[in-house]
Amino acid sequence: MSDVNYNLEASLVNNLKMFKGQRVSLIVGGTPMSGILKEVSNRWVHLEKLVGKDFFDALIKTDQINAMEVQFRGLDR
Repeated sequence: MSDVNYNLEASLVNNLKMFKGQRVSLIVGGTPMSGILKEVSNRWVHLEKLVGKDFFDALIKTDQINAMEVQFRGLDR
C-alpha cells in the first residue's frame, strides 16, 4: 500500500488506528517505545511485543504520546 500516509487533519488517535497490527514507535515523555500496535482507544494505546523487552506489553495514555514513527518506505504491504 504505497498510498498509506499520515493524515495531518486527523487526531493522533485516528492516525494510530490506521496502523493497527503494524510495528510502530511512539515517543512517550522523550523515550521511544516500539512494538506491534494491538489496540487504540481515545485514552489508551496497547503496544505488544515490545522491542528489547521479551514478553512485555505496554499500556500508554494517548495524552502522553509526543510523536509516532512508522516505516512507510521499503516495505511491501
